[in-house]
Amino acid sequence: MQYQKASTELKYPACVLLCMYEWTDHRTKVACKEAQIAEQEYQLDQALGGKERATCEAGVMEKNWVDVQMQHDCKLKKSGKVTWVEEEAKELGKVMIKLCTKSGIKEGAIKDEEAAQEVSGMSSARYV
Repeated sequence: MQYQKASTELKYPACVLLCMYEWTDHRTKVACKEAQIAEQEYQLDQALGGKERATCEAGVMEKNWVDVQMQHDCKLKKSGKVTWVEEEAKELGKVMIKLCTKSGIKEGAIKDEEAAQEVSGMSSARYV
C-alpha cells in the first residue's frame, strides 16, 4: 500500500518533467524554424533588391547606349563618312536600275525573236 501511494505520488512529478522536456524540445524546434524563416526572408529581400538594382542599371545602360549611338552618328556625319556612304548607295541604286532596264529590254527582245522563229518555223513547215 505504501508502495502504491509512493508510486502514485511519483507519477505526477514524472508527468510534469516529461511535459517540461517536450515543451522545451518543441520551443527549440520552433526557434530553429523561426531562424530559418528569418534567413529565407533576408535572402528574398536581397534577391528582390538585386533585381531592382539590376533593372535600374539596365535602364541607365540603355540610356547610355542611346547617347553613345547618337554621339557616334554625329561624329560620322561630321566626318562626312555618312554622306559619302549615302552618295555611294544612290550611285549604286542608279546603276542597278539601268542594268535592270537593260536586262528587261534584252529579255523582251529574246522572247520576240523566239516567237518570230516559231512563227517562221511553222509557216515553212506548211509548205513542205
